Amino acid sequence: MTEISIYELLRKTRKGQKYYINIDKWELFDLNAFEKEYLKKHPEGLYAKNNGKLLPEGVDLNLYELPTYEEINHKEIMRFYVRELVYEKDIRKVLFDILKHFDYMDKFYEVLDKYNLYDEYCEVTEGIYQDILIEWANKNNIELK
Repeated sequence: MTEISIYELLRKTRKGQKYYINIDKWELFDLNAFEKEYLKKHPEGLYAKNNGKLLPEGVDLNLYELPTYEEINHKEIMRFYVRELVYEKDIRKVLFDILKHFDYMDKFYEVLDKYNLYDEYCEVTEGIYQDILIEWANKNNIELK
C-alpha cells in the first residue's frame, strides 16, 4: 500500500470500507491478505472480536479497526468547509448541491480539485480528522504517539 497519512485515509474512507492498524508498529494492516495466508495454514481458523480487536483465535496482533464512514460523518465536515471557507457564490452552490446526493464524496473532491481548493480543504479539516482519531484512540484506550 502506498504511504498515506491516517488523516488522508480517514478523509477518503467510504461506506463499507474497513481499515485496520497495528498499533505496535503504527502501520496499516491488510486484513484480507493476512486472512488469506492465515486460512491457508489454519483452515479451521475462526475470528473473534476481543476488546475491540478483530483477531483470529489465539493470535494477538494489537490490531484495531479505524473509524468507519458512519463514525466520521464526512458530509457534515464538508458542509462546514463550504459554509465557512468557500466565498465564491457559484462554487458554494455547486458544492452544496453535490452534498444533497447520496453518493457525494468523489464528486465533491473532484470539484475541489477543479478549483484548486483540495489542499486548503485538507489543511482546514485536518484538525477535525485529528479529533476523530483522538476520540477513537480514547474509546479504545490507545495512547497516541
